[in-house]
Amino acid sequence: MFLITTGDQRFWKIDEPVLFLGEWCRIYYERHIWGKLDFEILPYHWDNRKKLYEDYIYINNIYERILTQLTVLLNKYHGENHSLRYWRIIIGPWLFCFIGILYDRYLSIRLAEESGKVTNTYIMEHNIEDWIPTDYNKFFQWHREDEYNQYLYSTIIELASKLKFERKNIRNSNKQGNTVENLSKRSKTIIKNIINKINKIIPEKYNNIVFLSPYLTRIKSMQLQLSLRQIPWIYYSNIRTPDSKINTEKRGGILLNDSDDRFIRLLKIIIPEQIPQSYIESYGLLKDEVFKVYPLNPKIIFTSNDHFHNEGFKIWAASCVEKGTKFVGMQHGGFEGLGLFFSTEDHQKKIWDRYYTWGWQEYSCKKIVPLSANKLTGIKIKSNTGGRILMVNTNFSRYFYAMQAMPIGSSGVEQYLQYIFKFIHHLNMKVRNLLTIRLNPHDIKDFQKKYIGSEFPDLKLYLGTKSMYEQMRECRLFICNNNGTTYLEAFAANFPSILFWNPGQWELRDSAKPFFDDLQRVGILHYTPETAAELVNDIYEDPMSWWMQDEVQVAKNNFCYEFARTSKNWLKEWAGFLKQLTKEI
Repeated sequence: MFLITTGDQRFWKIDEPVLFLGEWCRIYYERHIWGKLDFEILPYHWDNRKKLYEDYIYINNIYERILTQLTVLLNKYHGENHSLRYWRIIIGPWLFCFIGILYDRYLSIRLAEESGKVTNTYIMEHNIEDWIPTDYNKFFQWHREDEYNQYLYSTIIELASKLKFERKNIRNSNKQGNTVENLSKRSKTIIKNIINKINKIIPEKYNNIVFLSPYLTRIKSMQLQLSLRQIPWIYYSNIRTPDSKINTEKRGGILLNDSDDRFIRLLKIIIPEQIPQSYIESYGLLKDEVFKVYPLNPKIIFTSNDHFHNEGFKIWAASCVEKGTKFVGMQHGGFEGLGLFFSTEDHQKKIWDRYYTWGWQEYSCKKIVPLSANKLTGIKIKSNTGGRILMVNTNFSRYFYAMQAMPIGSSGVEQYLQYIFKFIHHLNMKVRNLLTIRLNPHDIKDFQKKYIGSEFPDLKLYLGTKSMYEQMRECRLFICNNNGTTYLEAFAANFPSILFWNPGQWELRDSAKPFFDDLQRVGILHYTPETAAELVNDIYEDPMSWWMQDEVQVAKNNFCYEFARTSKNWLKEWAGFLKQLTKEI
């Protein structure tokens, strides 16, 4: 059978029986094409969730070994002498994500090889330089696209498999390059640059604690800084990574250690080819720019999400840390402290001196400190007794991209959507007519909109510009089908809420289970779509009466104190913790 590895039909052969490497090859709205083929689909290797967790541990061990080696190699490459933590802050997000993605693709090719069914396949004839991302952002954009995955699968087949293949000379159509800014964006950039110049005039003693993307509104951020006796800094630039000339010769000098492990041998070849320009060719240029924008010697750097995507920030933060600055951060979304494993949380534990959470803590990790949630404090939304019912979906890529106890891969997405379909089918028609499904704004190519719409053509689907809070004010009941952030926001607003999801796709850590058990006991949480739908059918006319029952409120409030804590005195609380931290420096 001819092996099809991605949804890129330029690499398909349709005049003979085909073997799809996975569900990601069969794009839903192109079923009129693949539906006519004589095909089979390989099972997905991580549908076995026990194996997923075991491989998460395996990948983490590989990551630590390679990060240690890259610390030495990058220091040598740049003529520097930085610590492991320095390079972890800078390259850690890309390195862990890339190793996980490559291992996922590698395991799929191994399954195809072991099936004994593959007679031939096409691989991409490519120029390596076309597929070196400028930075983490570009890599993260590429990972979900067919063409980049065709490049990855082609490389794995050529370097680490015995599959028979033919090369196809189809050049990369996904060229890099900076997006042309419109007049409005250029004007905003000019204003931000002016603000930055004004900020640089302020003596640094009035800005010992630097806040970047702290998930506070501007007003709250200014209040906090004033309470710390600081002059508020309004904005810092996100420094753009320049598109540099690739130095293939110097990249060839990045030699990782040999290994008997077949996958690690593949990494040894491909990491020097794939490591983003921001850590190699553009690193020096970025490093020269960051201290023109950011302060030289802050005592504390505080962020919620700049430590992943902002390359200039990461270089600056890592440099400051080596001079004694405390690097602290606040939880920036749901699932932290809840999931059995979550690579985002692991990275934050390793790079931050203080990890402020929305209430949860680990007694074995003293750097984790519970605080009131900046994102959740002050949410005020009143249920509309005559309004609609809002269900909020989350979004997943067709291609695996992160090690986390959530639905992964196309088969995982399919199971997630089928749970939603079962829920809707069990709603009575009065309820169904009131239902609005809020689709994730990052619904790639309107996948969920088309998929759900084909099953329920009369259902109201929303993919627009209204905020979730605006929609909630028009509704009587909130329904969440995933263990993410949105239901924590609804809980913080004390808005009537019902949750349901597949526990086999959203594994919990032991410390969180008792709180979810209580939610399940009082009917807030359901592990089957049928029981969730039954409760909605029963209470939809007056959900507030059910929601305000004592046992429901107690379970919800106990949960919020642990995972969605809010406080009217948040300003005093935050200022107190940060002032105490400055005394430790």
